[in-house]
Amino acid sequence: MKLNKNGWSLTSEIVYVIIFAICLLIAIIGIIRMNLLVGHNNNENNSNFNYSYLEEKLEEAAKNYINDKEEIFDEEIIKSSILKSGGYLTDFKDGDNTDCKGYVEVKVEEDIIYKSFITCFDYTTKGYDYKKE
Repeated sequence: MKLNKNGWSLTSEIVYVIIFAICLLIAIIGIIRMNLLVGHNNNENNSNFNYSYLEEKLEEAAKNYINDKEEIFDEEIIKSSILKSGGYLTDFKDGDNTDCKGYVEVKVEEDIIYKSFITCFDYTTKGYDYKKE
């Protein structure tokens, strides 16, 4: 495309505008797919989700499990999978209806101490140890 003494021709300008629009469209689609322009759904839905509720629910299920158990050791790890299979824990999901996992550390001192740890798609309790799953 030649530049004459009057500037770019109308055909040249239209071709450049079309090429620019196509590049812009491809860039916007790429950004949307990388979730940079539109927020990630899990973060939006779960930003107000109360994960402490799930931790309390897991702890309550562990208490019921321990109450039904005949023998208690000084320290135990009770996995959410055991509580689910025993019927002590149901519907252990986050705000996106995604399954969560977790465990409860049980220590017998003067009293029985329970500490629950959970992990979901976009949340993990501080101190969660994946080796204890």
